[in-house]
Amino acid sequence: MMKNRKHAIVIIIILVILSSLLYWYPVQKYLAEKSLKEYMSVQGTTNAIIDSKRIYKDYTIGGYVIDIIYQDDPDYRYNYTYIPLKGLKSKMVCIIFDKENVSADINNKEVKYPSID
Repeated sequence: MMKNRKHAIVIIIILVILSSLLYWYPVQKYLAEKSLKEYMSVQGTTNAIIDSKRIYKDYTIGGYVIDIIYQDDPDYRYNYTYIPLKGLKSKMVCIIFDKENVSADINNKEVKYPSID
């Protein structure tokens, strides 16, 4: 009986760990991509004009960063950051960088798809 209880506890711990990993990686990545699609729609752009796209996990905020360069605005790198908040809420932030890796807002540069923050 004690042996069955230990097995049950081990199985529960494994399930909790697996659930956490699924939430923090594939589910969060999916939510980041979904949020990006909505954000891009408001900006007036689509996936069809993406020249390059890189997505990676940002462990400092627990979310994802998506760097995009558009075919029709190649002088700028659009840095979309998906930030999960408490509960089921989240936030998408866009910072646009020029070729020198300086924020376009600092130099008051005109970009084709301005941030909607």
